[in-house]
Order: sequence, then C-alpha cells, then structure tokens
Amino acid sequence: GVSMSMKDQKGVPIFPSWNKLLELMAEELGEQGDQNKMTLVKSLLDEKDFQGAAKWARKGLKGKLWGDFFRKNFDEPLRQASDKYKSLPKAVWELSDRILTLNYDGVMHECCPDSIQSFELLNTNRSGLANFLQDRLNKSTVWHLHGSVNDPESIILTKESYENLYEETKEKYLAALKSFQTLCVNHTLLFVGCSLEDAELLKEIHGQDELFGKATGPHYALVHQDD
Repeated sequence: GVSMSMKDQKGVPIFPSWNKLLELMAEELGEQGDQNKMTLVKSLLDEKDFQGAAKWARKGLKGKLWGDFFRKNFDEPLRQASDKYKSLPKAVWELSDRILTLNYDGVMHECCPDSIQSFELLNTNRSGLANFLQDRLNKSTVWHLHGSVNDPESIILTKESYENLYEETKEKYLAALKSFQTLCVNHTLLFVGCSLEDAELLKEIHGQDELFGKATGPHYALVHQDD
C-alpha cells in the first residue's frame, strides 16, 4: 500500500500490483520467445493460481533476465515518482527509524530523511539482523524481508521461496526468521498499507502469539474502513 501510493506527474501509479506483476512476467516471457511458458503463466493467472504462475515465470526468467525484469519494473519507475506523492512513506519515517517491508522497491530509501545514510538490510546479513533487533545500527534501516530489487536473487515470490523463508527449510534464512519471531514477541509492530492477506506472514505472527500465551505485541494495523 505504501509503495502503491507512489505516482508519476500525471497521477498514474508507478508500480504494478501483484496480479499485474505476473502479467508483465508473462509478457516478458513472450518477448524472450518462450511462448509455452507465456501461455502457461497466463492460463494459471486466469485460474487465479498466482503461486503456480509465479513458479513458471521464475523458471522462464533465469539469470540476468530475472534481475533485468525487476529493475525495469521497480527501479526505473521510481525515478518517475512525483514528490507530491511521497508524503505517506515520509510520514512512516516519523514513527520509527527501523522499517520492515515486504516490498522489493526502494521507496522507503528514497523517502528517508537521510537517504544517503539509510541502510538496506537483507535476510542473509546475520550481524545486521542482530543489530537491527537491538537498535544498534545508528542509521535509518529498511529490512527487506521478502528481498530487494538490488539483489534479485533474494526476492521471495514463488511458493518454494516462501517455504524456504517461513518453514526453516534453508539455513541461510534461519537467522531472518528467528529475528522476525523475536520482533513479534518483544516489540510492537504497526502495519502500514499492508493488506494482511499474506498467509505465511500471518501464520508466523499467529504462531508466536499462541506460543507465548497470547502475550505478544500488542500489534496494530492501518486498514481500510471496509476491512
């Protein structure tokens, strides 16, 4: 929601939605001459099987294609963002100098009051995660829990990559998962612009709450009135 509020000078959103992102992947596969996977991804989207579509899109967009795709759709559009639409991410920074995001883009870095000194934290940076938990980084920090466009291989998109992060199947993500669990227990989290439809994330938060006798948090969320 925070990133989706970013628009260009004409008021057009600069980033794709989840569904649109997968549609763009299908188009990219077609441009690369992989008609079979393009058709398969589109068919899965028609069936609302988003994770299935993501799986086959990832299989088709390998190596440099994967990184180039995310830079084209998340990095380059950020340069078109109008300053008048940056008020929401700037307001978030007024609440805390430690931000955890599920977004791949650099919006929070772009809108940081001290953007030159802002620090991008990824799941494989174990010492950085420890310092984040103890607030010892001494700089504004954005933890990209689901990966960053600056490191395309870190991006969490497919069912397999979600499982690697949230089900402790990959040792390289274990420190990140344990750090997130610690945040759920020992800190109060405010969800801003999050639809709260991310099943894996909600399952993890609920699991920690159950484990500690519903004594975690409290946590809060800004949601639409209709929700």
